[in-house]
Amino acid sequence: MSNKGNPPLVISPTAALRGAREYAHSTDIYEWILAGAEKAYGVPCVGAITVNFRHVSDREPVLVFQPLGVQGKTPVDAMADFQLQVGSHTAVGWIKPSANMVTKRKAYDEKNIWDSARHSEQAYELCQDIDAAPIEVVTALAVLLLNTEKPPQAGHKWFLGRLQLLRPLERANTATTRISIRRALPNGMVRLDVKACGSSVGMMLFALGKSIIKDVQSDD
Repeated sequence: MSNKGNPPLVISPTAALRGAREYAHSTDIYEWILAGAEKAYGVPCVGAITVNFRHVSDREPVLVFQPLGVQGKTPVDAMADFQLQVGSHTAVGWIKPSANMVTKRKAYDEKNIWDSARHSEQAYELCQDIDAAPIEVVTALAVLLLNTEKPPQAGHKWFLGRLQLLRPLERANTATTRISIRRALPNGMVRLDVKACGSSVGMMLFALGKSIIKDVQSDD
């Protein structure tokens, strides 16, 4: 049965800015997408996930999920776009900023993750199990690695441009998380490899910037 005539599914999650940040954090965006997909399609995502982080935003998010098997054109003002495997189908969608600013905040400190990590040549890995979501661990270790190996100049910071996973991150494997630098790309981005239990889970692309990530391109 074709889904082409069906309208997109729209979900507006409750958002809160993390710590002192003035924009929606990539960890929240990832979790919004997974939770939203299960709500939109009735089944959880268990396969591959790709999220392109396009713009930072301090606005309340609006998630748009296309009907399964239906493609769509990502709006220019989208904060992020995504593609994920839901059952035997590929789901695509994007996150748009609404007109309303995010007014809520929640505490967030990566220090406990950093303090539990071990540094080796161009890599960081967790040394113990900690009370943190898998996406928080992956992102915190990635930023720690880049700040250590490739410190940004004053006024700049590393932003996640793309997250590409073979499957959703699993809480049971958090203690075995390892992030390593694969290579620097011609467009100024840096590719990081993500492993858990010694096996590849996916990769991340980071870029330096002040407030916006633009023109996220594949390094394939």
